[in-house]
Amino acid sequence: MEVTIYLVRHGETEWNKQDIIQGQSESVLNQLGLMQAHELKEQLTGIDFSQIYSSPLQRAYQTAKILANGQAIETREELKEIGVGPMEGLLKAEAMERYTTEYNAFWNRPDEFELAGAESFLQLQERAWRGLERIVNGATGKVLVVSHGALIQALLAKLKNIPLPQLWGPGPPKNCGCQIIRFSHGHFISLESLST
Repeated sequence: MEVTIYLVRHGETEWNKQDIIQGQSESVLNQLGLMQAHELKEQLTGIDFSQIYSSPLQRAYQTAKILANGQAIETREELKEIGVGPMEGLLKAEAMERYTTEYNAFWNRPDEFELAGAESFLQLQERAWRGLERIVNGATGKVLVVSHGALIQALLAKLKNIPLPQLWGPGPPKNCGCQIIRFSHGHFISLESLST
């Protein structure tokens, strides 16, 4: 049985635009983010999704709602963004000043990122993988999943066998970027990006 996951990062938020760290804090789509979601909806026209899943965080759910076109959306806690504790709500420049070591580790050595009240990248990757496996094992056909940048990057690293220190590679996925992941009988087959 084949399952195809369309894994989407939420549209741009005002916090994205202002370089504010979001983590698991709430922020909503801005005008560009709404436009990005509507543009992706056009690209996905004609695809019949058997199920739609979203992170419960508002920016992801808003994106999913636009893409769902009235179809039911199930939220899953495992799809939330990485929790970064006291860095959430800070400008990136403020976080770099207050938490220099941790901030640098977050972007340059994710395997070494440690901060009280925050998740590690290993915890994020394990949570994300459990969530993806649960979706794949209970799904058929084409499935839409809307989540967040660090979570998507952690999943892609696992699928491509990229070690955590190199997790960011070329950088986080773009807002409303879509990765198409194919599974057969629960086993990963292929990965491609939806061209925009």
